Amino acid sequence: METDRRKPKHRSKKTTFNPISFQPTPAARIRTFTHLTQLKSKWASTKMELSQCTKFGPRQIRVESAMLRSFNSGTRVAPYDSLMVADIGDVNVNLYDLKDTCTRIREFYRRVLSAGCIPLTMGGDHTIAYPILQAVAEKHSPVGLVHVDAHADTSDVVLGERIGHGTPFRRCVEEGLLDCSRVVQIGLRGSGYSADSYAWSRAQVEECWFKSLAPLMEEVRGQMGGGPVYLSFDIDALDPGFAPGTGTPEIAGLTPIQVDYCNYCLLLYYIGSYLTLLYILPLLLDL
Repeated sequence: METDRRKPKHRSKKTTFNPISFQPTPAARIRTFTHLTQLKSKWASTKMELSQCTKFGPRQIRVESAMLRSFNSGTRVAPYDSLMVADIGDVNVNLYDLKDTCTRIREFYRRVLSAGCIPLTMGGDHTIAYPILQAVAEKHSPVGLVHVDAHADTSDVVLGERIGHGTPFRRCVEEGLLDCSRVVQIGLRGSGYSADSYAWSRAQVEECWFKSLAPLMEEVRGQMGGGPVYLSFDIDALDPGFAPGTGTPEIAGLTPIQVDYCNYCLLLYYIGSYLTLLYILPLLLDL
């Protein structure tokens, strides 16, 4: 059999990933772990909910990311000039077995972390923080946590189950994944199943009303110290007037300016934070 001599040869070359406004990004081509050794930071998504709306959240994030430019006017930084960043695709979860899904997520992030990458995750519900933190803590020992959310997610059991989107941080504390002297929850509000759920919080949303967040963020940064920090942001931390697409709305939430300021202060200080962004629905992004 003759070989096709016209077949193109593959050449190895260094690739730089940069967003291109209003066009498909080069980062979108990165789908395998083959390229992880080239990266400093990466983001993945988890499609973990059975809802017909939320499962399309990761795809919609990618669509909307075409609006991003390479320079951040708030931080005065062009992050893609100093970081190699790529989208490495979705975690292959099992929609019919939550425990197996947690195992898959944990193994995925073990591979990411072993390649020296800093994971940034979008999509899913807060259940995913548990297996991700299991992988992170294996590498960094207990880590600090800044959790921006309407709900504490520290319940012990929900509908007879110990693993779910309302229980992840209690499981993390029980397993020693978190440095409890460096755990802060911001924006908690609304009703709960018991007072115990709110005994863990640092700053309920009432502490943020009509006040500058600058002193609070200074205090949070001081509490976090210089160790590794996991930053988890749930979209329902925002008032539902700004984010009506969330599946768990609570009135009287934070404004986009407040949330942006929290993230701005924390991410500026903690270069290399682990970040999870949760509960993204296409409805929210299509407004």
